[in-house]
Amino acid sequence: MKKLAKVLAGVAAPLFLVGVILMGAGWAMGAQTELTVNIGGHPVNVGFTGFYPHAGSDSIEAASGSAAGERDLAAFDKIEIDVSMGDVNFIVADDYGVDLTWYGKNYELHYTNENGRLKVWSTSLPDVGVNLSTKYGGTVTVYLPRDARMEEVDVTTALGDISMTSFQTDKMEVLADLGDVYLYDALIVEGNMTLSLGDLQISDVTARDLTLDLSLGDLTAARLTTEKSLDIENSMGLVDIGGSFAGTTEISSSLGDVNVSTDLSGRDYGYDMDVSMGDIYIDGVEQKHSVSRSGGAHYLEIDNDMGDITVYFG
Repeated sequence: MKKLAKVLAGVAAPLFLVGVILMGAGWAMGAQTELTVNIGGHPVNVGFTGFYPHAGSDSIEAASGSAAGERDLAAFDKIEIDVSMGDVNFIVADDYGVDLTWYGKNYELHYTNENGRLKVWSTSLPDVGVNLSTKYGGTVTVYLPRDARMEEVDVTTALGDISMTSFQTDKMEVLADLGDVYLYDALIVEGNMTLSLGDLQISDVTARDLTLDLSLGDLTAARLTTEKSLDIENSMGLVDIGGSFAGTTEISSSLGDVNVSTDLSGRDYGYDMDVSMGDIYIDGVEQKHSVSRSGGAHYLEIDNDMGDITVYFG
């Protein structure tokens, strides 16, 4: 019974978070989140942004758009991006550069490139009585030479997808509230990625230490290599990873299947695997609901509350 309560609590928490995020996303994308009431003979809009006199459809202001950016920027080795709404893309190029496009009343994107740090951020100036029918969004495009070496990469988005490819970095931090994240062809010393609502796709990535934390979404990884540690936590969604996982690998799932395929031999691993509601398969052979093995140069721990565990060793 305690296990079931734990599972239900683990499911309820991310669903509540999803509701909050979707409410904000709906507002950002122009959904109607207010009620028009009559006060003293005058229509008044009441919503979570406040209250203000109701405006007819003729007075609705269309979203404005703008752009900024520059190619052939001075080389930078630090990237810091923090935008409320908009996609972020890393593009392979012959030079360093950035392009910004955005739209929405009082919403803007900005950038600076100083002391080797490219910084991109958003600003917004909502009024009491902001027009909720106006849509908001944008795109941040960063241009990097192939395999450019960064000291740190820090990307934060509240609403939008992130696509990062062909770079090296000593430190990487990615925080995405609502949107999918794609990470390809990267060499990372220390990386942390946190997603509230969205899928994470990884391909051809090597990391010394990597931490992946998802609340609601699928994690798929192909040709992923971790040299010292891999820590994965997913509250609700699939975990499907393939590659070479040295050192310590820890995977925790509340709801969803966990599939691991490693190039390393089973003789090289000590492991602990446990499921509450589901089955365990190792190299195609069904196991007990809890199975362990001592020894080996590497360690694999998988805990799944509700879902199967499937592991294939090399």
